[in-house]
Amino acid sequence: MNISVSLAKEYVPEFNGNRELPALEQIRISHKAPSLKIKENIFPKKYQYDASGEMHGSFELDRPGMLKNFIIAIKNLSWDDEGVSYSVKTVEELLKAPPAFEPLLDELYSYFQDLLNGSVNEKNSE
Repeated sequence: MNISVSLAKEYVPEFNGNRELPALEQIRISHKAPSLKIKENIFPKKYQYDASGEMHGSFELDRPGMLKNFIIAIKNLSWDDEGVSYSVKTVEELLKAPPAFEPLLDELYSYFQDLLNGSVNEKNSE
């Protein structure tokens, strides 16, 4: 059996009224489709055994790692500081952005976590 799957997707964030802008001006996040490897990288499992031999596990979420594992490219995102414009095209550049971008980061974390859990709204993916 051959199953066709697109490995690259695009997300248009709601951040700052972005979806109401003309399509050519919208912030667009090109990203990889979720995979077991990405899930394992983002949610590393740590196991401990108690005295009776029972296994107890925990998960730690690496938020910046989540973005680095998923995001391929960022389009139409920039910010200005005292007349100097900074273009944001990579995760590293996004993580250096001012605190005003924190709602965007929270939205992206939520979106990617939903993707990994299989509950994303497919109408927003292209």
